[in-house]
Amino acid sequence: MVDTKTQECFQEWKEREAIAEAMIPLIGKLYRDHEVICTVFDRALVNKSVNDILRAHRFARQIIDREIWVRDTFPLLQAMIKLDLAPGKVDLARMVLRYQEQGGDIDAFVAEQLKELNTGKSQQLSEPRDVVLYGFGRIGRLLARILIEQAGGGNKLRLRAAVVRKGGDGDLAKRASLLRRDSVHGQFDGTIRIDEAENAIIANGNMIRIIYADSPEEVDYAQYGINNAIVIDNTGKWRDRDGLGKHLKSK
Repeated sequence: MVDTKTQECFQEWKEREAIAEAMIPLIGKLYRDHEVICTVFDRALVNKSVNDILRAHRFARQIIDREIWVRDTFPLLQAMIKLDLAPGKVDLARMVLRYQEQGGDIDAFVAEQLKELNTGKSQQLSEPRDVVLYGFGRIGRLLARILIEQAGGGNKLRLRAAVVRKGGDGDLAKRASLLRRDSVHGQFDGTIRIDEAENAIIANGNMIRIIYADSPEEVDYAQYGINNAIVIDNTGKWRDRDGLGKHLKSK
């Protein structure tokens, strides 16, 4: 027979899991619809699992010598979702500490704390900005992971293509596999598939066209609908203005 203390401990854990599960869609909605990143002492909660969220809350012990509880941060999220927030970053842990000092109506408190963000929905960019990776080695793939992770609602920087030299048979599948697994950084956080017809890797819904070229100036980005892109040359081949200026000669 399980003793009372053991049962209470397990029941508390299940309750915390349930709250963390309920937090995930709110965190995601704030990020996708408003570009608001929720954190706990600067640890981002976006795209995190239940256990990741609970670990982030326990991390507070290293800052304030006690844990921040999800039962305290969850009501803040519920109040935030009622506001029309502009893009920004909100530290739930620090806001909890202020609320515990002040008390009062939580909706009114959150509205006051976030009044500088509660200005109506506005995007950081007037329209999505295309990004192209020139080179898709390890550095390029890590950059791809960062850009995909921070894609949000797709209205910021958007990875459109990677330019590489043509490989052998199965080149597309091999590049997708390398993006999916990294010996140091581990598994890609999400789903990856390939589209042979478009010669593209689709990672978390982001279509990354693989464009084959031997030099920057021969690439015709316009034929892929890519315009005014930010090109990140991560090959290391060109290191001066003249060399990198070759990219300005592409279409």
